[in-house]
Amino acid sequence: MLEAIPDADVVDIKKLHGSIGSAHNPFFLHPKASAESCTLYLDADALLAAGASSGKGIYKKTRGTFRKLQNEGVQLVEATTPEERLQILEALMVCRAQRFKALGRANSLKQDNRENFYRALAAQAGGGNPLKVLALTSDGDIVAVVAMLVENGCATGILISIGPEQWHRFSPGIVVLVQSIYWARDNNIRIYSFGTGLQAYKSRFGAMEQSTRRLLLPLTVKGHAAITALKAKQGLRETVDRWKHQKSSQTA
Repeated sequence: MLEAIPDADVVDIKKLHGSIGSAHNPFFLHPKASAESCTLYLDADALLAAGASSGKGIYKKTRGTFRKLQNEGVQLVEATTPEERLQILEALMVCRAQRFKALGRANSLKQDNRENFYRALAAQAGGGNPLKVLALTSDGDIVAVVAMLVENGCATGILISIGPEQWHRFSPGIVVLVQSIYWARDNNIRIYSFGTGLQAYKSRFGAMEQSTRRLLLPLTVKGHAAITALKAKQGLRETVDRWKHQKSSQTA
């Protein structure tokens, strides 16, 4: 598989899991792969426990918040056609860009042509499209959106965003996330992954950890040089971080 990649100096694959759906992932056990971090997920039993009768704090609180949103005229919709997926996806991208700008953070969707990748995926017709999009809407306006990739009984959250500030007091992002967990339960999903990132709110759902690895592999002499430079840069950054930590400890 690696030899089939043309004109590449370096292969860099992050967040590798031991399996892809029910299939073994050969890259995970590649001798050059190294331990990286983990992702969080719910298994089939955890999904069943997340039912409407669940007393777990986050689910109970969110049920009440969802009712408040419904009283405000907000409804939950699932995009089922390419046109609906594209419309909601475009709204999500606008909301995400505005929010990241307000937070002073880089919007990762602007990297590596990712926006067009998701547009192309959303535009695919047929019931086999792995992109599933749920949205909270009010009079056609987006309150919150979550997008998942679903295949072979596994669902992975890939995008989430919230709309105008007037809705923020209802924590619509958490509400739509819980609705996506209920969607997974009701559609016989065995594994629900929260995707990349270990944000604190994800652990509130009773999620379990799944180890990930990273494959950083040079394919050419130029690639070897690039990785050597990268590791040197990382080593320098770690040294500076340790020095800053020691200085702050001495002055504390």
